[in-house]
Amino acid sequence: MKKILVLLILSIFFISSCTFFTSAPGTYKYGEYEVTRTRQGGYAGYLTTVYINDNTNPTQINTRHDPQSLENIKVGKNVRESLLTKKELFLHINDENLTGLTTVAGLEFNNLIERFYSIPVRYEENKYDCSHNLDNRIGIVKLQLGDETKVFVEDSCVVLQGQTEKDLVRAADRTIFFLLGIMEE
Repeated sequence: MKKILVLLILSIFFISSCTFFTSAPGTYKYGEYEVTRTRQGGYAGYLTTVYINDNTNPTQINTRHDPQSLENIKVGKNVRESLLTKKELFLHINDENLTGLTTVAGLEFNNLIERFYSIPVRYEENKYDCSHNLDNRIGIVKLQLGDETKVFVEDSCVVLQGQTEKDLVRAADRTIFFLLGIMEE
């Protein structure tokens, strides 16, 4: 009986130590992707390890939010096509009263779109908005406040909508995870 008890305790210790030493603190699996919480100076965010275009070397994306915390944000139909088929994108901020957090949402979106898809993102003081008849080369991404945090297509624009400015950053991160195939619609 003692031998069984000792073997049981050793087994539990071995299994727990393997788990402890194989993943960093604050790391979890989201599907096949590894997500790690990171803190550097005053910044807190997440690193998600991805493999782009069947590359054997992993790439890490840095976002302010992790996929689990964004599962409640809906992504509408045609968002992927409305973004990835364009040669350049223009960010349009719908409300002049929005502050620096909206800029963070724009930068979060911009950095990853340009990095992974090589589509330039421009901020030319709302040069275009959704009322323009745009050709197939130019896409508009509108950041706005609304009654629900979601991502959708409206009048040929992709709309990142949040209930608050913090939610706009969440919507930007959700869009990136969706485009990379980490999260579904």
